[in-house]
Amino acid sequence: MFRCQRSSDLETPSATSKTAAYSHLLSLPSELRIEIYTLALTQQAAALPLLTTSHAITMEAIPLLFARSLTFASQQKLIAWTPQHSPANLNSVRDLTLRLADIDLSPVLAGTIKGGVWSLYASHLAELWATLRHLPSLEKLTVVPPRNLHSTLLRAFYITLLSMLTKLWPRLKLLILHDDEDILRVVPSLGEVAQVEFVPTAKFGSGARKGRALRPSSKERKGGSERVDSPMAEADSSDASSQGRRMEC
Repeated sequence: MFRCQRSSDLETPSATSKTAAYSHLLSLPSELRIEIYTLALTQQAAALPLLTTSHAITMEAIPLLFARSLTFASQQKLIAWTPQHSPANLNSVRDLTLRLADIDLSPVLAGTIKGGVWSLYASHLAELWATLRHLPSLEKLTVVPPRNLHSTLLRAFYITLLSMLTKLWPRLKLLILHDDEDILRVVPSLGEVAQVEFVPTAKFGSGARKGRALRPSSKERKGGSERVDSPMAEADSSDASSQGRRMEC
């Protein structure tokens, strides 16, 4: 039953009580505080209130916020997001999901760019390269290709980006591609990544929910296995714990 609240029920806690509460948290061992921050930041609604409680808490919690899985609906959103954050925070990014989208061709149609359509794609690719260089500590990357890969220019954009990945992150631990293994023949340098997994889309057949690891684990290599199949998450979902740690932009 809904209960009307008295004004006294809605009073803001005094500065003294807030300070006391923060002092109790900050008096805990740092390892325990990190655990608390990590659990709190799994809830999107709890992230902002936690980060605005005190400067000390903000400084400790922000690196954990950026270490969560970040998802961008397009490369344009990533390009716009990156300049808003400090190099130290960008250096904390470990897990990135990037959904590629076609670029805005209106400058070509308006005649404001020289060199034709590919010149616009090349310029956008250079801008994306410069943006990704601000994420030097990335360990896991998921790439979802553009929907309209029937476009020759868009497919060339996608393939060129994939060929850049090992130059950007020579120590990348895991690359997840929403594509099939044929892309390895097109972009051989992907074989240099420690582990590559595939999430075939529906157009590749009934096994769309299964991925394949490019390389087996060390234990599997010792056991003589040449390749291992591993179930992959669906394109737009993951297990509950991963969902809690994902921040979508």
